[in-house]
Amino acid sequence: TTSTSTFIYNKTYAAVGTYTVTLRAISSTGCVSYATQTVTVTPSASAAFSYTPNSCSSKAVVFSSAASVSASTYYWTFGDGQTSTLANPTHTYAADGNYSVTLRINNTSTSAPQTVAVVSNPVVGAISRSVTACSNLYTFTNTSTGSTLTYAWTFSGGTGATSVTNTATRSYASSGTQTVDLVVTAAGRCSTSATQMSFTAASAATGVTAAVVVSASNPCNTTRTINNTGSVGASSYRVKLDGGAYVTKSTFPYDTTGLTVGTHTLKLVATNGTCYDTTTTTFVIGSVTAAYTSASSTCGTSVTFTNTSTSTSGTPTYAWNFNSGEGTSTSTSPTFAFATSGTKTVSLTATLANGCSTTVTKSNITANSGTGPVAGFTWSMVTGGVCNTGIRFTSTSTGATSYTWNYGDGTVSIPSSTSTIFHSYASTGSFLATLTASSGAGCSSITTATVVVTATGYPKPESSFSTATATQCVTGNRFDFFNRTTYNGAGWVPNYYWEFGDGTHNYTNTHVYGKTYAAAGTYQVRLVGVSNYGCKDTSYMNVVVQAVGSCTPGMIRGSIDDKNSSGGSLDAASSNTAATGLTTVSNDISDQVILYPNPNTGDFKLGLKDVQSQSVNIVIVDMLGREVYEHTYVLNGRKEIDLYDMNLSAGTYNLVLRGSDEAVARKSFAVVK
Repeated sequence: TTSTSTFIYNKTYAAVGTYTVTLRAISSTGCVSYATQTVTVTPSASAAFSYTPNSCSSKAVVFSSAASVSASTYYWTFGDGQTSTLANPTHTYAADGNYSVTLRINNTSTSAPQTVAVVSNPVVGAISRSVTACSNLYTFTNTSTGSTLTYAWTFSGGTGATSVTNTATRSYASSGTQTVDLVVTAAGRCSTSATQMSFTAASAATGVTAAVVVSASNPCNTTRTINNTGSVGASSYRVKLDGGAYVTKSTFPYDTTGLTVGTHTLKLVATNGTCYDTTTTTFVIGSVTAAYTSASSTCGTSVTFTNTSTSTSGTPTYAWNFNSGEGTSTSTSPTFAFATSGTKTVSLTATLANGCSTTVTKSNITANSGTGPVAGFTWSMVTGGVCNTGIRFTSTSTGATSYTWNYGDGTVSIPSSTSTIFHSYASTGSFLATLTASSGAGCSSITTATVVVTATGYPKPESSFSTATATQCVTGNRFDFFNRTTYNGAGWVPNYYWEFGDGTHNYTNTHVYGKTYAAAGTYQVRLVGVSNYGCKDTSYMNVVVQAVGSCTPGMIRGSIDDKNSSGGSLDAASSNTAATGLTTVSNDISDQVILYPNPNTGDFKLGLKDVQSQSVNIVIVDMLGREVYEHTYVLNGRKEIDLYDMNLSAGTYNLVLRGSDEAVARKSFAVVK
């Protein structure tokens, strides 16, 4: 590089080396003069060192700073509190150990620390021995000192063992002169041999073996027989039961009586005066009583057995014998199908782990000859638009009154008396469909089949509804319509459209409460359910409002009479079928339900008097007809229901209570804030 400046400041060089600097001066008359000077760029100072480990006979370590760069001064710290300013010192440590050493040069650069291990020959101690007379087991111990010692033991005959501890054991089959050699090594590199031990091994004393057997002539009682069968070489025995005091025993076998239920621990000590041995065993006192009840199926020869056995200790195992070997089982409570109907003999044996066993036999078990339903179905792929593409299932079952379908795609239908059902699938492929066909007697049968879906579609709602009173007098008529629409598959039913046959409608509420008609007549009520995909389904019912002069006493319970199974638009023509299955009942139970306090702050109670329903559904509607609360309560004999935390605003509300037996109560109340 060059420059035309008179003076040069802060010139830098990129690399270490020697450089010649030349200055050329030119006068105004053209005279030229040269001057040269050499400059040297040295490396930056960097501290590093190496060392030569100490020998096993010395603790002196030789250090070298040759790896340092541009060093002019040195400062060593040896990790033991000592220092040095020499370039290449030799340092002698006072004791074995690991030391962290650093070097600092020019008072600017410090090396990375290195751990220096100082190891010297161990100080070897003598070998001592002890012997267990009854087993002729010798224990050898060494007291050497040093850093991280390992021990290499060599016994007579060249056998040996290496250990990180200072002890070793050895047994000798016979008496005679034996030798023991030991090499002690410190930190894996400095070794010293101990003085060889030579001694005469003595013959072992006669050993003792303790053994105990606990038995029982009747495992179900509280007496046990104790015997020392298997004990060898003992002249006396001591026995301890359940942590009590030792008792000397000279006669075996002997009986222990009056033992409590539970687990007991028995310890036996056998001795010959010099040697001894100890053994411990546990045993269980407990009894079992075999017992069972049975329930015969009305659907066939199957009988369900309920195990009612009792045990005072532990869990029994069970062995069932059905009709003298017709079948067996080890289940706790099995169900068994006999080959024929009739009266059968069944035995149950219950056995505890302690051997206690009892058997109960009954010869009056009835296997019925009735038969249950036999499930079967066919299916077909239907393609007809997004809301009408899927599988149509048709039950071919016999003896069934109710059908439940598992479509194999994660959705299951509710039980229905309809033998044909349609289901849309969200994806194509093969699905394992299952039909459970049930009879009115509670019998069921299951069958499966693989259906092949070749096109996807959206499921339709299954529109349906009911009312507790399908026929009422024109005076004071008040109809409640309960939406029972179901939906199987992905999606939901966000919209319901009610039309009441008198020109009025409700397109807002899921359920309708308190619908009134102004004149006598027969009115067809229609409910259309529309899914979030736009798929529709419609159901119908006729309700009757009787004129004052012809009004039938009492109230009439109604059921759904018909349904537009093909769905259709909101404006589709209505079916004109009449209501069927009407039974005269009195199901207004308003006078049997008390709402208190009234008015209230939004928390109140319902008192139930002689309400026979197993469960009740409670709906609260505001004065705009909006449903603000709905919940089903299982009564199980309850006479009172607490309603709270409903966040009701101030105002007037109507409460409708509908029982599982279709009984209905209506109450009005006010909320005051």
